[in-house]
Amino acid sequence: MSLPQRFIGVLFSPKATFEAVVSWPRWLGMLAVTTVLATAFLGGLFLSEVGQQALLDRMAETMPPEQFKGAAASIKIIAIAQVVGILVISPLFALALAGILLGVFTVTGGTASYKQVIAVVAHAGVVSTVGGAFSAVLNYFRENITSPTNLAVFLPGIEENSFLGGLLGTIDLVFVWWLFVLAIGLGVLYRRRTQSIFLSLMTVYALIAAAVGAYKAVSGGS
Repeated sequence: MSLPQRFIGVLFSPKATFEAVVSWPRWLGMLAVTTVLATAFLGGLFLSEVGQQALLDRMAETMPPEQFKGAAASIKIIAIAQVVGILVISPLFALALAGILLGVFTVTGGTASYKQVIAVVAHAGVVSTVGGAFSAVLNYFRENITSPTNLAVFLPGIEENSFLGGLLGTIDLVFVWWLFVLAIGLGVLYRRRTQSIFLSLMTVYALIAAAVGAYKAVSGGS
């Protein structure tokens, strides 16, 4: 399968696509494409006047007035730093995650190469890239930088700095979609049930969300 075929296949026919990816684990091209696309869409938002104003509005909610004044004066530098961060952190996250997954599945009796695991992770990244592009465009028109697909959006009356607000604000539907597609790829690679892998990933995700909610409740969001 060509790179465009694999990109589209992850979205519409993930199992068949991952079967092809696992048998011929090419990953560098897909990781490069998803990183560039994510940087372009999110970078376009942060570098626009709308995005920078939304970033300022968000900072005003969480920073002391004295600190906010300094941040406001260097908002363009902060925006550029956000873009550079996406460009650098995205591939590093994929490489690190592949190593963690390889270790976990090796301990539980799985046999696969790092190249195969990073290929699965890189291709699953298509989902987060498409979701991120959708969020960036939607946020431009919303004039906001918070995720439009987290569960807190559907319950606007909940206090953001409460436990429930932190919990729901951490659970993002695009991220859940990404976890499900990643579970499909890992299931194909290790010949295990997608449901059990997805449940394990969601359990870890839920624990992290609960920890974030607890921290926000204790710290008041600071």
